[in-house]
Amino acid sequence: MRRIAELFESCGEKISQHGGRIGLPGSLRAWTRGGKQARVAKVFAHHYSGELLSLQAAGCPPILLTPNHKVFAALRSDLEDVLCIAAAELTTDHYLLVPKEQVGNGIRIDAAGTLDTGATLLVNVRRVEETLYEGPVYNLQIDDPDHSYLAPFVAVSNCQNWDMSKSREMDTLADRASPEELADAADRLGCASIAFTYNDPVVFMEYAIDTARACRARGIRSVAVTAGYMCAEPRAEFYRHMDAANVDLKAFTERFYYKICGGALAPVLETLEYLKRETRVWFEITTLLIPGENDSDDELDRLTRWIADRLGPDVPLHFTAFHPDWKMLDKPRTPSATLTRARHIALANGLPYVYTGNVHDREGGSTYCPHCHTRLIERDWYELGEWKLTDTGACRGCGTAIPGVFSGPPGDWGARRLSVRLAARMGTAR
Repeated sequence: MRRIAELFESCGEKISQHGGRIGLPGSLRAWTRGGKQARVAKVFAHHYSGELLSLQAAGCPPILLTPNHKVFAALRSDLEDVLCIAAAELTTDHYLLVPKEQVGNGIRIDAAGTLDTGATLLVNVRRVEETLYEGPVYNLQIDDPDHSYLAPFVAVSNCQNWDMSKSREMDTLADRASPEELADAADRLGCASIAFTYNDPVVFMEYAIDTARACRARGIRSVAVTAGYMCAEPRAEFYRHMDAANVDLKAFTERFYYKICGGALAPVLETLEYLKRETRVWFEITTLLIPGENDSDDELDRLTRWIADRLGPDVPLHFTAFHPDWKMLDKPRTPSATLTRARHIALANGLPYVYTGNVHDREGGSTYCPHCHTRLIERDWYELGEWKLTDTGACRGCGTAIPGVFSGPPGDWGARRLSVRLAARMGTAR
C-alpha cells in the first residue's frame, strides 16, 4: 500500500511550477473508475490551508477531500446518472461509485449499504464532516479519458494522500498455517494467548476470527493489536471473538491522521468508546510519540483528558519512543524526557496506569497502587522485577483491586524469543 505522498517522493525528476511542484514518475499505474489500470503521468504537490471534508461512505474508510475535489456520484433519485460532483455538494442522498474489478483484487468492501449495478457498486454517503488542515496535498494526472482514480475504493477525479497500489512482496516471507494449526501450535507451546500484530488484523479479519475461535476452544485467549480504524458492522463481529486489544491512538489531531496516516481520528475514537461501552474486551492504548508531530503539551493534555473523561481511569496508556526508519528518517529519536513529560501530564489528568515504552525506565514502566502507591509490578522493558500482587490482581499492601487480567504468579520469559516455523513442522515445501 502506497500513499500519493510516497509516489511524489519516489519521482526521480521534480519541477517547480505555479507555487507547487510536479513529480514526473517512471512507470506508475493507478486504478481508474472503469476498474482498469492506467499510467500515472504526473504527481502534483502543493501547500494547502483551509477546510477539508471527511467523507464516510458505507463499507469504506473515510476519505479526506478539499471542498472542490470532484467525486463520481449519483443521486438516490436517479442512480443511473453518475456525475462528477464537488465534495462540498455531496449529501447523504448521494451514492459513490466503486468499480467491482478492484474488489476482485484483494479489496474488501462491506456489502451493507451498497447497490450492485453490474460492473460497479454504488455505496451510500453516510456522513460528511468538516475539519481544518494546513499542510501538503497531492494530486495525480492519469492517462485516462475521464482522469479518474480510486481513493481508496471510491472513484474520484482528484484526491490527496491515499493508497494507490497494493504490494504482495511480503507474501514470500510469510509462513502458512490454518487457524486450527495455529491454535494447535499455541497449545503445544503452552501459550496463554495468541496476538494478531504487525499487520492490523482488520486486513485479514475472517482469518483472525477463525483462529480466535479455534484458540478459544482450547482455552487460549486472542489479542488484537490494531489501529482501531474499522467500520461499525465488521467491528462488532470482530470483537465478539477477541479477548483483549491494544489500540494505537496515534495522535489527537485530524492533521496528524491525515498528513501522516492518510486517515482520520474520529473513527479511532469511536472504536475506543465502543470497546469501553459495548464489549468486555480488555483493552489498552499505545501512543508513539514522534518529535514535532504529536508530542506538544497541549495535545498530550487533550489526549489524556479525553481518555479520562470518555474511557475512565482504568484504561492503561503506553507512551512509546519513536526511532527513525523507512519513510521517516528526517525525525530524531524520541528523548526519554519526552516520554516522562507525557506520563506526568497523564498522571495529573487522573490516569493512574501510564507507562513509558521502548526505553529502559523502571519508574515509568512499572505499575503502582493508586491507593497506597506501592510499586506492584516492576518492569524494565521486557524484564520483570518485584511483584506485589495477589494471584487475583490485588495490592498485597492495602488490598486495592488493580484493573486487568491476572492469573496466578508471573512468568519468567522476559526478553527471550522463540522462532516457530509452522510450515516446516507440517512438512510444507518452502
